[in-house]
Amino acid sequence: MAAALALFLLFAAAAAILLLHLVVAARAFRNQRHGGAGRSRYRVPETSYTPSRAGLSPADLRFLPCFAASASASASPELCAVCLEAACAGERWRALPACGHAFHAACVDRWLARAAACPVCRASVSASAS
Repeated sequence: MAAALALFLLFAAAAAILLLHLVVAARAFRNQRHGGAGRSRYRVPETSYTPSRAGLSPADLRFLPCFAASASASASPELCAVCLEAACAGERWRALPACGHAFHAACVDRWLARAAACPVCRASVSASAS
């Protein structure tokens, strides 16, 4: 009886391995037939994303208002949302005219060179020579 059970389990395991092999081979064959290796029917189609507006030029950045952080900023420190560091007295900060958010000038200048939008609220930033 034990020998018959062992023989049955051996054949069942061999059949399971053969079935698994056939399923994997069928999926590989189907993927190869429908668009190449590594392609899946569940894959999200690729889109070419191009931002609608590039960042600001260095000349445009000069027109944005700057101010120096005051000594009173240490009482209730304001954080720069780009680098997450607190304001220190005498540091150069830049306030964005559209929304009023303020950041370290160096941090937000690098950001605005890539994208002309506020890092916090995404308000459009434009430099005007006024």
